[in-house]
Amino acid sequence: MLIQKQQLWHSLNQVFSKLHVVLEEAHATSYWLRLLYAVNLIEDTAFKSIHKACIELQKMLSSIK
Repeated sequence: MLIQKQQLWHSLNQVFSKLHVVLEEAHATSYWLRLLYAVNLIEDTAFKSIHKACIELQKMLSSIK
């Protein structure tokens, strides 16, 4: 029983660690999208669509506890 609990805890730690990495990547993606938009390297409609999805992903990932 103890080994199963340890394995479960280790698995949960791995999941949360990976979620944290994904959240960091989503923040970085948002930054780069805003930068590309600021220097006119991405069209307005594309920026709004992709950035909105990126923000929604960040919100979902941030809500996981």
